[in-house]
Amino acid sequence: MKEGVGKMRYNKGEWSEAYVFLKILGDGKVTAGNSNEGDFYPILTVFKENECIVYKIIHNDQKSYETDHVCIERVDKKGIKKISSKELISKYSILLNKIEEGKGRSFSIPEINKFLNKIGINRIKEGSQSKSDISLEIRDLKAIKDRLLSWSIKSFLGGKPTILNASDSTTFIYKINNIKEEDLAKINSFNKLKSRDWLKERINYIKSEHQISFVKINSSVFENNLKFIDTSLDRIISDMLLEFYSTKKLVAISDLIDKISENNILAIETNAKELYKAKLLSFIKASAFGMMPNVEWTGQYDIDGGLILALSDGLLKMYHLLYEKEEIDNIFYENTKFETPSSTRYKMGEIYKENGDFFFNLNLQIRFK
Repeated sequence: MKEGVGKMRYNKGEWSEAYVFLKILGDGKVTAGNSNEGDFYPILTVFKENECIVYKIIHNDQKSYETDHVCIERVDKKGIKKISSKELISKYSILLNKIEEGKGRSFSIPEINKFLNKIGINRIKEGSQSKSDISLEIRDLKAIKDRLLSWSIKSFLGGKPTILNASDSTTFIYKINNIKEEDLAKINSFNKLKSRDWLKERINYIKSEHQISFVKINSSVFENNLKFIDTSLDRIISDMLLEFYSTKKLVAISDLIDKISENNILAIETNAKELYKAKLLSFIKASAFGMMPNVEWTGQYDIDGGLILALSDGLLKMYHLLYEKEEIDNIFYENTKFETPSSTRYKMGEIYKENGDFFFNLNLQIRFK
């Protein structure tokens, strides 16, 4: 069902996807991620599969790839509508300002809603079990070949984007081995009424006073997905979570890798840090490009193009999986962190008893820092 013009309300992240869409159409090209010399990828066609629309970008020349207008063609209807690049640039500039000014969880931008309707867009984002955000036909200037590829969009316009969102599926379960009923009073004395950092203080206390062992992941689907990537990933991440939730200092992925390399729970004899880093990067890329915790995964990426970053100033940078693999790895390694989701929602740090044993849960969420 179509939403009325001016009625569409979205959060900053969703409006950011609309911004990326309009900017690609208006500019007709995207800056290459590893370029300091103005290299770019020309965009030939943008596919809006949910709306059954093809947007063909008309370039003025085959050198600078400046564009004059875009031809809009509906798959299910005859006729072609043209929209000027000048108008697209005007609209994405307005949208960028509105995103920066936007308040509340969601908001409407009537002028942009009306323009999106004009070019055939009735809904920015459809529900999907895919990590692909946009399909683009690009001109590969290195291979002199046109390629239709799918891309993941991560936008910093409305805040720091997530790589992996917390859910019941991403709950890790731990057992406290040497604990008695009378120990619970001290553990529970670390609570939100006394400190905003109560959870980390509680886990740090448990870790210092008792023996903790990782039991399992709450979701067998997510556990199997991790094993599909690497059979030791569940143990690695469980160790990282314990370190993260027991100190205020260890947040960044790179710092946590340093720490678990020291712990070395897998007893790796040589190049431990590099091996732990490689295993975790495989997981982060799978989370960004294909794997969902609650869906059985077969190892295939939904993304065959790569990553499009919308930076806080509105600049777009395109990282190609083929040509910028090292840059993508560095982005995920140097610019991501563990994050604490709602402790109440996921009952993190609460001690519970089953069959005479005591347990607690920690939840995994990863975000750009």
